[in-house]
Amino acid sequence: MQRIKELEDECDKSRIAFTVSDTAEASAKQKCGNAVGLNCVAMEAFMYGGHRLYVHLCMLFNVFKKWLYVPDNFMKCVIVELVICNTGDQNDVNNYNAISISTSMSKLYESVLFNIINKDDYIDAYRPIHTECVYVRRHPSRASTSVAACHAK
Repeated sequence: MQRIKELEDECDKSRIAFTVSDTAEASAKQKCGNAVGLNCVAMEAFMYGGHRLYVHLCMLFNVFKKWLYVPDNFMKCVIVELVICNTGDQNDVNNYNAISISTSMSKLYESVLFNIINKDDYIDAYRPIHTECVYVRRHPSRASTSVAACHAK
């Protein structure tokens, strides 16, 4: 119980807070016409859902933050195999690429979180003084994704 209380205190002191404008901004940046995930909700439903939807999504994302928990169904995805070369050997494992299709809501949550983490005031407030960082390049198929791993000395 003590550890749960400590986590709650840390979370309340955290500067990450999702706002309705963050949710609306991230929603507006999404692409139309992508494949839907397991929940069968298209991204367009979130893009054109309106202010009331953004308020509810903001509350949901803040609950995730407060309790440090994201439900399993929220994180499920479908893995699809794509043939690299149609004229190549169809029985060769190396002739296939795998892509994952996640739900549109998890894509939106990821986008909101990514935008908040990349804000200058957040980065400056939580940057350790002495760090060793490894920057991982952006993958060509996901231009909005980049990963940096840091640890303090």
